[in-house]
Parts: sequence; structure tokens; C-alpha cells
Amino acid sequence: MKPRFLQHSGLVLLAAAIVAACLLALERLRPVRARLANDRLRFAVCQYDSRPDAYDWNLQHALAYAQEAADHGAGFVILPEYSFCTADDALNGDAFRFFRRNAKRIERRLSGFSRRNRCYLLVNVLHEDPDWKGDDGTAVRRNRSLLFAPSGDLVRIYDKRQTAILDEVAGIDASADEALVELPFGTIGLMVCRDASYPESFPSYRKADVVAVQFAHITDWTEESHRDPVWLANDMATSHTDFPRIGKRLARTFARPFALLANKTGFEPNGGFTGGACAVSKEGDVIALADFGSDILYVDAPLDDAGRLTGEDPVPFCPDR
Repeated sequence: MKPRFLQHSGLVLLAAAIVAACLLALERLRPVRARLANDRLRFAVCQYDSRPDAYDWNLQHALAYAQEAADHGAGFVILPEYSFCTADDALNGDAFRFFRRNAKRIERRLSGFSRRNRCYLLVNVLHEDPDWKGDDGTAVRRNRSLLFAPSGDLVRIYDKRQTAILDEVAGIDASADEALVELPFGTIGLMVCRDASYPESFPSYRKADVVAVQFAHITDWTEESHRDPVWLANDMATSHTDFPRIGKRLARTFARPFALLANKTGFEPNGGFTGGACAVSKEGDVIALADFGSDILYVDAPLDDAGRLTGEDPVPFCPDR
């Protein structure tokens, strides 16, 4: 005959498992807030390159920058437009097929990253729904941004409203979306690239505390006439005046929020991305500006006792690397 404690060991283990499951469920129900850096919310704008037809490498490469940002205390990490692919991948349609086949796997990985690092993560992907047909009978394509919360939940999907020439060549359709997202720390307005050239079409963003714009500002360098290094340098330098100018226009239009402008960098088969990510104050002044190469731009935004943005402009943060 088994000792008494062994007779009841199964019930004890079952009870322990039930208690553990209940505690886990309660933990998941508790709001997960972004990590803070000295009572400030640290925003990080990641600037990096991508390789053609190397989606898993690009995903790992992008998340390495995001991880560095999180390791330096960022509670909100922004990746640029075309976060995990090149312009060429968009133009030839491969990126749409890849993301359609791997959407769940990629979302799980991005969700896990946000949850592990207790940070918001804003990314951009190319989306195609074969069951959603346009007027011409082809599948609708979107230039899509995804915002993940520190809990790992996907809290907002935003589809680009103002398409650029590259979008149109890739068959991307414009949306009628407007993404003003209310979060525990404040309100954020989402834009993608050309959206920022038409700020008046986003009237609700006057209520925002932050405007985040994901760019893929590309310069055509594949034509023989554009291979001149002086021409290329001048064209790339233009982005370093373009982005502050766009930031000033956002400030004039919305008045209240500060702006974070992300961009890619590096050369691809169809052009070069120009870098120059920046943060712009609500008065339109440049707070921080990245160079041409791979970089992470950080700013710290003050919070009040309730954990909300105070309305003061953020200040640059420069980690020791």
C-alpha cells in the first residue's frame, strides 16, 4: 500500500498546476507598461540597410537594431518603412508573397520581442490579401504598419494613405485610414513616408502628443547619369534638409506633438536609401539628426506622475557604445 502522501500526490500536483495557471492568467490580465528611463519614455529610431531576397536575414538584422535600442532603455522602438525588405522586393512582388505566407510567424516573433523587452515596436510590412479584390480584379495590396504593445499584443494596423511612385509601380493601393492611437503614456499619430507631405489630410493628429513617420526615402542611382559621386552626395544631402523641413511643416500643421522621422540607409539594386532620421520639436526645431549610415537615434520624453507625456520636448540621449 502506498504511503498516504503518495496517494494524494496527484491531487497536489493538479492543484498546484491550477494555481499556477490562475496566477499566469492574472499576470496576463495586468496592464504591461513600457519600460522607463529615469522617469522618461525613451524613443528609439532605428536606421539600417536591407538585402534583396533575404527576408529572414533582414528580419534578424532589423531586430538586432531594435534589441540594441531596447538594451539601451528604449520603451518605444520605431523601424523604418520596408522594415524587412528592399524596394526591389516590393517592385517584383516577392515581398508580398513572402509576408503573406509568413505573416503569423513574423507577427509571433515581433510580439515576442515586444513582450520580452517591455517596449512598443512599430514596424512596416507589405500586405496582400488574395481574397480581397480591387475594382480591376487583382488582390488589394497595402503598405502596412504594425504597432505592438509591451504586452505583445498587436494594438494597431495602419495602411498608408498617400502612395508614392514606388508604391504605385508595386501595385500598392492607397487607403482611407487615419491612425491616431491612444496609449497609456499619450496619443500617437502614425504616418508612412508620403503621408507626411499632406499633413492637412490628418486633422485628428492635432490631438497627438507624438507623430511617428516611417520613411524609405530613396535616391535613384542606377542610371549612368546618376553614378557621379558628387551628384549622389548632393542628392543624399538633400534628405538632411528635407526631413527637418517636413518636420517643421508637421509642427506648423499640428502645433502640439513632436515628430520622429525614421528612414533606411544603404544601397540596393534600384537605389540608395539616404538615412537622416531625425526628431523635431513641436516648434519645428531639430532635436536630433542621424547621419547617412546605420544608426539609432534616441530621445527621452518627460512623463508626469501619472505616466503621461508632459508636453515638453524630448531631449537627445547618447548611449555609451
